[in-house]
Amino acid sequence: MSFCTCVDIIIRFIFILIVPYLIRTPGLNLGARLGFVMGFIALCGTVFVIFQVPETKGKSLEEMDELFAVRVTIHVSGQWLILDR
Repeated sequence: MSFCTCVDIIIRFIFILIVPYLIRTPGLNLGARLGFVMGFIALCGTVFVIFQVPETKGKSLEEMDELFAVRVTIHVSGQWLILDR
């Protein structure tokens, strides 16, 4: 958790430093088009989550451990149950 927090803080810091230059620098001068860049990044993240992150709603930590140990495919992870119940 602390690693993820550190990475998040570093990425936010870099983002805060870069965005003003992307908007106003004469060579780049993205202006409002920067929204399209951000939208594309958000779209890529959404596609990644839909196809690569398993459904975890209503599952305990033990169920999640077994889900990853058995390598259940992403598309059936929502209906998957532990066999030894």
